[in-house]
Amino acid sequence: MYDSEPTPLETVILQAANDIRVTAFGQRTRAALRRNREAQDDTLLPFAQFKDIPGPDLVRHHNALSLLLLAGNEMEVSGFSDRELLSALLDPLDLAKKIVAAVWPIELEAIAREFIDFDNMPIPFCTMYPNAREYIGSKSLILPQPLGKIARRLRDVISQTEVGQSALNSVHSVSSSALSNFRADLKEFNSSSAYYKNETILQWHNRIQETLSARRDRVPRAWLDLNNLIHTSVSAMISLAAWEHKLDSSEVISHIEWEDGDSAQEDLREWDVEDGKSFCFYCPEIPDGRTMRIEPKVELILPPCDTAIELQHENAFAGIVSVKGGRMSWSRDSEFTVELSVVRIPAYCVPHEKEKD
Repeated sequence: MYDSEPTPLETVILQAANDIRVTAFGQRTRAALRRNREAQDDTLLPFAQFKDIPGPDLVRHHNALSLLLLAGNEMEVSGFSDRELLSALLDPLDLAKKIVAAVWPIELEAIAREFIDFDNMPIPFCTMYPNAREYIGSKSLILPQPLGKIARRLRDVISQTEVGQSALNSVHSVSSSALSNFRADLKEFNSSSAYYKNETILQWHNRIQETLSARRDRVPRAWLDLNNLIHTSVSAMISLAAWEHKLDSSEVISHIEWEDGDSAQEDLREWDVEDGKSFCFYCPEIPDGRTMRIEPKVELILPPCDTAIELQHENAFAGIVSVKGGRMSWSRDSEFTVELSVVRIPAYCVPHEKEKD
């Protein structure tokens, strides 16, 4: 995990996080997220209650609020309005989606809107920035100058990764008829994924998950890998800008690679919806990562899923990881143990099939 220098992508993500922190977008996002954390129990959405929902910060909050309201758990709360939180999240979420759209390589704009992936799952089940690719080629894709500059930097470096090059190379091998089929699959999914009257949340989730899985299997792997990399990069940038989490090598007691069958991909995120029934969020593929045992830090005791952490070694930048799970344990007369399941950003830059070989 600390055995290689930061990659160009990690360096750009960190620079972007530092730049975005002082923009209006960064300040509003930071304020909304931290306000919810500090509200504790004076909110319908306690911080601890939604931490296990996978996905970017802003999307996670939106998913959790929507699930609670759909399940009929809305209640009066004192001193805090969750509807105000939702309102505060929606504008930053819309800008985050535009950043995702702007990061897509110009050469791939013709195909970027046409295929189905996890970002087409409706709220409250979406584990990426929802429908961000719809902004590609749109007249409404206008970003404030600082954010536009940041998106272009990310786009340029992502285009040079192995995944980016693989996606660029794959476009020429896809026929126009195949592209039409992808477009038809996406259109059919968008029209059929709406909530049906009298449908339970669990029934709705299972129905659209099955449909997405079947359609998504037809999409070129390189396109899905690139979409995953773009969303992960933007998510890490916003997470670092909002939370500024850091972890020095001196605070890491040990770290070991995941063994076969021991990845966070198997650590499914469950959400109870009604009468004790629950569903597992359907998530993008997770590359191999490591289990990291760390010195207890208040802010890193089971942080929310997909939280980004800046790695440091002797106070120098050493890379970025994304949290995919974790656990803590203690017993009488024994030490307090914190373990985090993490994936370093460069793992997303390698094509999925190659990474699994």
